[in-house]
Amino acid sequence: MNIKPLENKLVELNKGLPKLPKQAVDVLTKYLWIIAIISAVFGILGIVTILGIGTFGASMIADLGYAGSAASLWSNILFGVVGMAAVAVIELMSVGPLKKQSYKGWKLAFYAVMLSFIFSLLGDILSNKLDGLIGTLLSAAIGTYILMQVRNNFIDKKTKKEDTDTNKKENKKPEKTKEEKE
Repeated sequence: MNIKPLENKLVELNKGLPKLPKQAVDVLTKYLWIIAIISAVFGILGIVTILGIGTFGASMIADLGYAGSAASLWSNILFGVVGMAAVAVIELMSVGPLKKQSYKGWKLAFYAVMLSFIFSLLGDILSNKLDGLIGTLLSAAIGTYILMQVRNNFIDKKTKKEDTDTNKKENKKPEKTKEEKE
């Protein structure tokens, strides 16, 4: 999946927004991996909580004779749990690369924010809870803003690493072909 055009558009939009102070950007860059762990842990705790409350709530609704409502509740719960689980997995996958301050980690964090936005938006629409849209939009805006503010620190790391790798390859003697060996 290529979301590079979306990333580029958000970079352009971010240019017109106020910049965070350099110290704040540096702290966020350094500790973004810890934020990813905390977010994933809260996501996992949320999944367990939602499944527990959902089981209790759905069984209570079914016991009252509203099995159709209970089934509808379960479909909403499972949709939310799948979304939360996918985001938590991506956040956990991003921890190592974020700790190394590599672009791959930043990109995984970006995917997590976008996926969270998509699942939240669809969940709000499918459950007819359009009042949740404000929170969904605000959460996505804040997450995207922070990621765009620290992006250059991860891009610089990637560029430097690629330059170093390229220099190592150029200094390495090429292997002889079969014809040259004979």
